[in-house]
Amino acid sequence: MLDPEMDLYPIGSDIKVTAAPEEGYEFVKWIYGEAELTTNPATIRVIEGATLTPIFAVIAEPEPLMIDIESVV
Repeated sequence: MLDPEMDLYPIGSDIKVTAAPEEGYEFVKWIYGEAELTTNPATIRVIEGATLTPIFAVIAEPEPLMIDIESVV
C-alpha cells in the first residue's frame, strides 16, 4: 500500500509504504535502490530510477517436540 496513493510521485517526495504478506508469509525487508529497510511500514523518499521491492519469506513450521514417555520418570 502507498500513502498517499498517486499515479506518479515527484522526485524528492516522501511516501509511506506498507507490505502486506499473504497468508503463510512474513515481511523480511524492503530493497530500495541500494538500501535495505527492515521497518514495515516504512517511509521512503522518491529517488529517480530507484526500484522498491518488498521481500517476504515463508513462515517456517515449528519442529514437533518429540518426548520419549518411557524415559520420563
